[in-house]
Amino acid sequence: MKKWIFRISGLFVSVILLFYIYFQFVYEIKLMDFDMEFEYAYTDFQSVDKFDTQDGYMLYYPNDFEHDSISVIVFNHGWAAHDPVAYGAWLKHLILQGNAVIYPRYQNSIFTLPSVFTDNAAKAVKDGLEYLETEIGIAPRKDFMVYTGHSFGGVISVNLAVMHEEYGLPKPVSVFAVQAGHGSFGMGEEIDYSRFPEETNLIFVVSEKDRITGDVFAKEIYELNEGLDKRIYGYKMFYDSHNDEVLKATHADPIAMHPDFRMRTAFWILIHATIANEINQADIYGFWRMFDIITDAAFSNVGLEEILDNHTPDGEFYMGTWTDGTPVKPMQRIF
Repeated sequence: MKKWIFRISGLFVSVILLFYIYFQFVYEIKLMDFDMEFEYAYTDFQSVDKFDTQDGYMLYYPNDFEHDSISVIVFNHGWAAHDPVAYGAWLKHLILQGNAVIYPRYQNSIFTLPSVFTDNAAKAVKDGLEYLETEIGIAPRKDFMVYTGHSFGGVISVNLAVMHEEYGLPKPVSVFAVQAGHGSFGMGEEIDYSRFPEETNLIFVVSEKDRITGDVFAKEIYELNEGLDKRIYGYKMFYDSHNDEVLKATHADPIAMHPDFRMRTAFWILIHATIANEINQADIYGFWRMFDIITDAAFSNVGLEEILDNHTPDGEFYMGTWTDGTPVKPMQRIF
């Protein structure tokens, strides 16, 4: 019996060690191609750690930032993916462009009730904005804020926009909800989504092979507001493959780890994120590029609809090419 316990313990330690080696060395090599895709205004960033409570947050901003004010993005993670490392590559991409990012924790663990998620996120955003202004000395551009989120985080981002007055939050210029939904969990509270602000852009991205949330939430919000003067857009990402390259179009596609972000939560979450993790066209040309277009429009105070129309001729959004130059199947506008 003791021998079996010793063997199982040894196997477990070996698995942990393999994941550690992969994350510290192999994954960093995989990022080289991604780093070559972009030119950034900054090379490094600072972080403020207020992550110890369920209404806490991480705050990120560029190193050597010398301006008096800064654009702010609120990034809400998916359910149980509260470790920032799971979205690290996307977060770093946003920060090095010159933005501050508030990353609400909103849950302590998988046992935190969904009914408190939005309340926790709202407090994190308020506290993060206050800290940025009073402690760091950089004024957040509250009139041009953008919220984004993946999965349950997409729902929370929409909730914050709907209830921004109740929470005393700035009304966002745009909300980018990626694979938004709460699956079988529910919110635990009733929210009138027909109250979504008329002046705020809401952009959904759903994925063909997403078996977790699908397009249920996106369609619900669109149908509740259909016929009203609302700025709500929907895009669908499709599975595609070419030679040995694959765009999976699954619920895990936005996961994009980066070693610059500290591993700090349950190890099983990191194992899942590592297995699901891949930086490819779905990230660079899909989520990241579309969100860059949205934030550029918001921070420049330019109307989004015309810009989206310019980027989606015939309702198709360019998704880059495979390594041999063959075009990847484009995203399709669905509403």
